[in-house]
Amino acid sequence: MTHQIFCPPPLRPVLRLHLDPKIGYADGAWYPRSNDLSVELLPLLTRLSVDLGPIDRITYRAGEWAPTSRRVLFLNRLVHLG
Repeated sequence: MTHQIFCPPPLRPVLRLHLDPKIGYADGAWYPRSNDLSVELLPLLTRLSVDLGPIDRITYRAGEWAPTSRRVLFLNRLVHLG
């Protein structure tokens, strides 16, 4: 008698984001899991680019994040951080 063991695929963390789009900008809330913007930014940009189109700039409170680059390349576009 053989037994099969079912192992579900690993769960990907769900992006904790709520958007309320307005004309010309987006208003919403995002709840990151760490203070490392270089880790948190890729899933956020991926989601925002689907909902809003190309992203050129992300503003954030520098004092609440670990130091990071002022620019990031995402989908062959330079996104400015500040």
